[in-house]
Amino acid sequence: MFRHFLLSIFLASPALANGTEEGQIIDWPLPAFEEAVRTFPAQEDEGQRQTSIVLRRNNDGHIVARLADTGFGDDSVFGERVTYVLEEQPDGRMLIRDVVMEYSCYRGENPRTWQTGLCP
Repeated sequence: MFRHFLLSIFLASPALANGTEEGQIIDWPLPAFEEAVRTFPAQEDEGQRQTSIVLRRNNDGHIVARLADTGFGDDSVFGERVTYVLEEQPDGRMLIRDVVMEYSCYRGENPRTWQTGLCP
């Protein structure tokens, strides 16, 4: 739930009212993101919840934004993360080139590794 709050702040844009998907163009989200980080609420859920946010530029010059929420109190899901690949446009806005949702599971063949399939 906290991850969804972060994503809504991070990718806040009128163009995203119907969800985030490849091919959409959004405003540069960093100012809204910085303000949200300043006001992070304390996490009071079960487990030892942690949220991590990584922004980097890859070899193609695209910006990669990765948000992970881990330490769920669930008996099968350890965490979720979403990765966005953004391409800067001439007007300063960002084109969403790719969106990948991954899960980390407590059970299964490779526990606590990131995978695109749902947890068993």
